Amino acid sequence: HEIGNPLSVILGFLEILRDTKMPEHEKEEYLARMQSEAERVNRIIRDLLAYSRSGDGTPAPVDLGEVVENALAILAPQKIMRGVTVSVHGPSPAPAAMATRDRMTQLVVNLVLNAAEAMVGEGSLRIIIRAPDGEGQVVMTFEDDGPGIDPAILDDIFDPFVTTKPEHEGTGLGLAVCQGIVHGFGGSLSAFNRQGGGATFEARLPLFDPEGGNGRGEG
Repeated sequence: HEIGNPLSVILGFLEILRDTKMPEHEKEEYLARMQSEAERVNRIIRDLLAYSRSGDGTPAPVDLGEVVENALAILAPQKIMRGVTVSVHGPSPAPAAMATRDRMTQLVVNLVLNAAEAMVGEGSLRIIIRAPDGEGQVVMTFEDDGPGIDPAILDDIFDPFVTTKPEHEGTGLGLAVCQGIVHGFGGSLSAFNRQGGGATFEARLPLFDPEGGNGRGEG
């Protein structure tokens, strides 16, 4: 459905463009729409590939503070981030998780972008990294001051293609990819609305145990 609809639009416009008497400005409009639909298909396929391989890689100790710093540097040039203030909280150095650096960077990028889009590019995001005593886990919390999550989709927020974005602005795969990444490392990802407003996403990942444990609470 997500790929079939834009392909149908493209095929329909191709038929229309066979009319050689069509004014040039109309042709340009149809070509622009076809390009937009093709880009949507490309984005969906790219996100599906990311979703399918979200658990790839052999887990190793990953400094989550460095991951967040790198992800924010990647996002800094994007227009939607210009009005978003991001603050990072937690011990220094940050706890290390048993994961892979590239997948964790993808996780943080997706969750930060999700918050920025929910706030329409204006607001504050707090990222908190902590390792609760005795749990064998690293907890990463993303708290934004946006409108929160629509209660109608809260229980299904991580399902593929679930989104509240307009049809041509999102694939509904970003959060599904995030969940796949966290689950791939033996962790969990949850979402809820805060009483004071805004949404919270909480990722729990196996903690790296420098004294010989495997990061999953075992000695």
